[in-house]
Amino acid sequence: MLDVDDVNTLVKTGAEIRQWIMDTPFPMDLTIAITEQYQRLVADSTTDMSFAVRSSATAEDLPDASFAGQQETFLNIVGLENILHAIKEVSLPCTTTARFLTASRRAFCAC
Repeated sequence: MLDVDDVNTLVKTGAEIRQWIMDTPFPMDLTIAITEQYQRLVADSTTDMSFAVRSSATAEDLPDASFAGQQETFLNIVGLENILHAIKEVSLPCTTTARFLTASRRAFCAC
């Protein structure tokens, strides 16, 4: 069990989880699905199209569950590799020290 009163442990644990997320490849079927849709969208483009990647949470609109830094948005993402990287990056706010503290004090998990 994670001791949310031990901030040093929270910082270390969050950093480890963020690194795991960034280092872990997507499942092949997900990579294929994203790649196919990306190729479909850019097929008729004459220039590099840019995309937005945004995180979302099941409880983000609840008055007691929303707080600053909960979601992440990346704009003007160009290229498939950059999109795949941004998809991982948008999940990282769920692993910050502030997120752990806020979620534990409000007794919920909304990632």
